[in-house]
Amino acid sequence: MSLSASLDSVIAAAGALDKLDPWVWQTITAGAASARHPFHVGAFVSGTFISKEHGDPPGTTPVQPTARMVVLRRSDRETRSLDLFTDRRSQKAKHVESNSVGQWLFWDRGSRVQFRISGSCHLITSGDEIESVWQSIPVPQRSDYLSQSPPGSKWSGPKPPNQNEIASIDTSDGRYFGILRLRAQHVDVLYLRRDGHVRAGLQYADDGSLTNVSWLIP
Repeated sequence: MSLSASLDSVIAAAGALDKLDPWVWQTITAGAASARHPFHVGAFVSGTFISKEHGDPPGTTPVQPTARMVVLRRSDRETRSLDLFTDRRSQKAKHVESNSVGQWLFWDRGSRVQFRISGSCHLITSGDEIESVWQSIPVPQRSDYLSQSPPGSKWSGPKPPNQNEIASIDTSDGRYFGILRLRAQHVDVLYLRRDGHVRAGLQYADDGSLTNVSWLIP
């Protein structure tokens, strides 16, 4: 069933607002689980503070947002979390170290359904979870997190580098691998329905409990 068809069923049901949160997280979970799902790849937006004047304290200066397309690796409805994998030397990893606010953006062109998921982010770089996930990554894919130079570094060759040229030989070493986790505080659902757009907002507490859900003016 398409996202639009399943959302139409939610909207038409009695107690539609009560059914919206389970539908949202069922959709997110499906996106993480299947490469064929339209929400398997989304845009992740992070930002860093721009200092207008030397000495401006953090939090008082404008934020420069940066977006990039990434794979949704895992999600958890109970903790309201979404995970992506990253090289911990990457720009997005450095962003969340200084400004923990982030946002996922998903769009299904066929169903015309959009999710914006905003919350606080943190980077996981050590511990049993990192070790377990690293060992589960197929060896050929580990090279994505094994470049000898940080992502975004200049390459002097006449052609784009291949993985053999830039990656460490030791594929058992996950020293640069990290999990960037966003814990949702707000979800904005937009459905560009042809017979009238639909929009809803969901708010979550720090413990993951749903604190508010309501229809919004599109």
